[in-house]
Order: sequence, then C-alpha cells, then structure tokens
Amino acid sequence: MVVHKNAQERFAMAKRCSGCVTLWLTSITGLSLPLLWMDMVNRGPGNLIKTVSATQTSRLDTCMIPSHSALVTYTLPRLATLYHTYLSSEQIPCKQGVRLGRTRSGGWDVCIDEEFRLADPCVVYSFGVGKDFSFSEEMTRTFGCFVYAFDPGVKRTGRRQLQRLIFTPEGINNFTGYSRQRRTRMSTLKEIRRHFGHCDKTVDVITMDIAPTELAVIPHALQHGDLHSVKQFNLRLGNPAHVLKETTENYISRLNVLRDLCFVGFRSWIINENNKCLFHSDVLHKHVIGCHEVSFLNLRYI
Repeated sequence: MVVHKNAQERFAMAKRCSGCVTLWLTSITGLSLPLLWMDMVNRGPGNLIKTVSATQTSRLDTCMIPSHSALVTYTLPRLATLYHTYLSSEQIPCKQGVRLGRTRSGGWDVCIDEEFRLADPCVVYSFGVGKDFSFSEEMTRTFGCFVYAFDPGVKRTGRRQLQRLIFTPEGINNFTGYSRQRRTRMSTLKEIRRHFGHCDKTVDVITMDIAPTELAVIPHALQHGDLHSVKQFNLRLGNPAHVLKETTENYISRLNVLRDLCFVGFRSWIINENNKCLFHSDVLHKHVIGCHEVSFLNLRYI
C-alpha cells in the first residue's frame, strides 16, 4: 500500500479564490481561457477542503462539458482538445489517499478521508481484473472489505482464494445474458448488485478496466441509478487512437460519459497518466497521453 503524502498537492494546479476555483479549460471558442469552477469551497477542521456544489441545478454547468446536442456541432479537433483538457486536472481534493495493489497498472487509488473511510464490512467491485489480484487482495487484507472481482477472460485464477475475495469469470455489460462474441455470460451492474444482495446497500469502491465496454456499461448504469449509491468510482480509459480511433463519434461518446458522471455527482480527485500510451494525434498534430486512470468521489457522501 502506497500512501500519498499529501493528495491535496495534486490539486495545487487549480488557483483558489474565495468561493471558487479557477481552472484552465477549453472555452466555447476552443481557446484555453480561465474559467471559474462554481463550486463553493469550505475549509473544515485541519484545513481539509470540501467542495460542494452551490446549488443542485448547477452541477451540469460545473462539469465544463457541453450537452450532447452542443457536442455534435463541434469539429473533431475541438472535441479532442476538450477531451484531453478535461482529463488534465483534478476537480476536488482528497486529504489522504492510498494506492493499493501494484504501483502501476493493476493497482488503484482510493481516498480514505472520513467521509470515504473503508471499514468492515465494506463492499468493493472490481471489473476487468485480468490475472492481477494485487488490488483485490490488499483491499481484503488491509480494510477487511468483501471484494467481488470479475473478468470473463480468466476462467481459473490459479490462486488461493481469500475468504472475502469472490471471483466470478463473467463480464459486465449493458445487458444480461450470454455473449456469443465473448463466449461468456454478461450482466448489468443492477443484476450483479441484485445477485449479491447489494441493491439497497452502499458500494464503497468500484474499479473498471474494461475498455471500450465502459462506453456501454456506464450510461446504462447511470440511467438505472446503479451508481448513485457508489462512494468511489475508478475508471481506466484506454488510448482513443488504439482502442476506438480518433473519430467524432468516439470522442463524443467519451465526453458524454464523463459529463454524465459529473452530473450525478462524481468528481475526479486524482488522474494518473500512462506514459506508455503516448501517441501522436493525427487530429491535434502533436503527441498526447492516451491512457488515463481516473478516480472519482461521489459528492453525495461529502
């Protein structure tokens, strides 16, 4: 387990002022102009900064990603710029974060501030684990969580099962049933929660490394309210040039997902970039990072 010495340092790129945080994001004209993040910032005990939306109706405005009807009018370079800019800075701070599992791919960051404290019997879902159970095992051993790990490509783990680590060789999707393409069973998040008896319970952490299926899974889960009672949501986004190619439709799909997550209350507190995914964008005519590991906190629990 790696403890972030001061996770708030990662938030230092945003300039703070009374009642607002200044972020540099792409404006409507496509230029980088200073915009105001209209979230009220309150300092609590120990100078812990808590970010709370000024009003319930302002959440969509603070997400800085326009509606779908606006995005479809954007040029491809403008969409690419907005996408990469949005993933270039965190939105809210976490006072204390830890990395569990591998320090690189396979591990995940979790916030352990009081509002997000992990304690027995915490519940964790981890989708797309592959053969790397380092995060799942450490969550079980360190915090006593019940970890439900999934991957349709792994039939037998070859590992000694821990009492609170339940592995299922199935995948998550926007439907429940047998997938001929993957030759395995798929389930929606709602069905998975129902199966394990978690429909009315809080899920402490969900990690998702299932590119590009998240573009189908997340909209379905949001539509059915299956993420509303999730405290932390960690998402690994793959290289658009390699996984989905740089097209207008693919950038819009990703931006829609990020906007909708923000709209229901998820804010990023740490974003890790994978330098191995550095690629030359034919759209932006420069090298950019294509792989991002984004860790979100749910404002409903702050």
